[in-house]
Amino acid sequence: MKNIITSLFVVAAISVASASANAETVKLSGVHLCCKSCVKGVEKALSKSKGVTSEIDKDSGKVTLVGSESDLKKALGALSQGGYSGQSDGKLKVPTAKAAEGKVKSATIEGVHLCCGGCTKSVKKALAGVDGVTGDTVANKAKSFEVSGNFEPQAVLNALAKAGFSGRVGK
Repeated sequence: MKNIITSLFVVAAISVASASANAETVKLSGVHLCCKSCVKGVEKALSKSKGVTSEIDKDSGKVTLVGSESDLKKALGALSQGGYSGQSDGKLKVPTAKAAEGKVKSATIEGVHLCCGGCTKSVKKALAGVDGVTGDTVANKAKSFEVSGNFEPQAVLNALAKAGFSGRVGK
């Protein structure tokens, strides 16, 4: 009986060690986490990703994810779908939506996390840095907003990503 218990313990220890050895870590910095609602939004987005554990540090704007490579890719995609982005420390990155090339006079941007005035202010600041953008309809809790001027839509998406947000050009 003692040998069976010892054997089970050894098998369990090997299984845990093996799972830990296959786990990868992705550290994201610059994630927009201005308030508790932003943190809850990240938690909600990541809750759809099984097999990934996360640590969210609101004060530093950092999110650390641990899991298998395939689970981490799903979690990063879920984070993007939730309206968040961040700069990765490794090969796995939060996906950024792609937009058609060429300048446009206006574009609808969807899926950006805008839970409060802090989010709205940060998005407006990011848009102000995009060449050719002259206006926007960014509003607190909006599901989408319009950007106007004479600009490249991809530049808008890239500026949002740099500010810790994710979005996509609507149709």
